[in-house]
Amino acid sequence: MKKEDLYNGMTGIRAEYLEETEAYQAASKARKPRRWKGWVSVAACLCLLLGTSAACYAANVGGIQRQVQLWIDGDKTNVVIEFNEAGEYALTRKDAAGNVYAEAGGGVKFDRDGKEIPVTEEDLLKEIFAPNVTYEDGRAVLTYYNEVSGEYYSHTLDITDLFEDGVCYITLMQEGEPLYITVKYQKGLATSPDRYLSPAGFN
Repeated sequence: MKKEDLYNGMTGIRAEYLEETEAYQAASKARKPRRWKGWVSVAACLCLLLGTSAACYAANVGGIQRQVQLWIDGDKTNVVIEFNEAGEYALTRKDAAGNVYAEAGGGVKFDRDGKEIPVTEEDLLKEIFAPNVTYEDGRAVLTYYNEVSGEYYSHTLDITDLFEDGVCYITLMQEGEPLYITVKYQKGLATSPDRYLSPAGFN
């Protein structure tokens, strides 16, 4: 008994429909490998590029990796910070919506002999979580952090209406100690644990 006869006897499908179906399936199978091979080659190129980038990044950053907890609007976020011996850092974090944020920075300081040395991991952490001001839709918003046992709590304060002649002064209490902040509208800020710094002394 032919395959067509057996199939027709069980389903009632005529032989010419069976032939058309088999021809369509054969054509579909012939097309799919070509598309798949194209995607495989694209994926392979992407993997090669990403692998190369990751290797360069790891080689350039190296050093110490630290993971800290950052609380933003009640959501706990893991922040990964890479520190290297040159006094540089690379920070990545992902928000609740899955958006990835990255930033990098670094710097140097001077010892008693005037010799330039890289800043420490502690210095960089202070810089990363230092107060900063963002400007959007005509509003000025101060973001600052409180650190408790390796967890950083993000707070925001709208300071738009506090400016007089392009300058405002804010006092934050952190761990029972005051932090004096001088903000120049869209021209930076300066902090001090002792007093407000003069706006003429920074840009």
